[in-house]
Amino acid sequence: MKVNGYRIEPAEIAQVLQSHPAVAGAVVVARARPGAEQKQLVGYVVLEAGAEPADWDAFLGGHLPRYMVPAATLVVDTIPHNANGKVDVAALPDPFAAGADTPGAGAGGDLVPEQDEVVSAVAGVWARTLGVEGGRLDRSADFHQLGGNSVQLLTMLAAVSHDVVGAGAEAAFMAQLGAIIREPTLARVSELARSARDGHQPTARDGHQPTVRDGQQPTADGRQPAATAAG
Repeated sequence: MKVNGYRIEPAEIAQVLQSHPAVAGAVVVARARPGAEQKQLVGYVVLEAGAEPADWDAFLGGHLPRYMVPAATLVVDTIPHNANGKVDVAALPDPFAAGADTPGAGAGGDLVPEQDEVVSAVAGVWARTLGVEGGRLDRSADFHQLGGNSVQLLTMLAAVSHDVVGAGAEAAFMAQLGAIIREPTLARVSELARSARDGHQPTARDGHQPTVRDGQQPTADGRQPAATAAG
């Protein structure tokens, strides 16, 4: 199946979940938020007797690319199956249902403080782009895990450039496209927007600073364009 433009094998993700010592069984399915067509990955795990839930995002993130980490991973007592032996998705709890804690939307995370104008402004852009409640987004919210695809990512970045960064600093902000693609969280996008707006050098990640060669922008997957040989 395809999720956010990527071809995904849910069984591969479930297999990684099952490799965790606390997990007795796991399944990963695709579910859509109410009113949305784009589906998101959701994981379900059954724990071993006496085991405690783990930080599933961190565990999966250590074994899989970010786009393969489910938007939510829930602990259930059992994984239901229908008469045909297939997983009964309708019988599993829906993390996107009304009243449920939306992943990345205030489910015990570090909520956006009202006094931080940059983070609040970026959260507002995300809310308009993704159709989520901006006031409930926390700093760890991941754009893709909230349902954003590559087209929406570019739409979001254009809006942040216009509404938050300003025309004079737009080039400096967009030069960090590769860094944003690698870490599309509310905290990181806000940090880079603030640095560009204020004319500061952004904090490097993983010991290096993303650069743009000869004014070229990174490609949509964060890579630099191929260099053109001098004539």
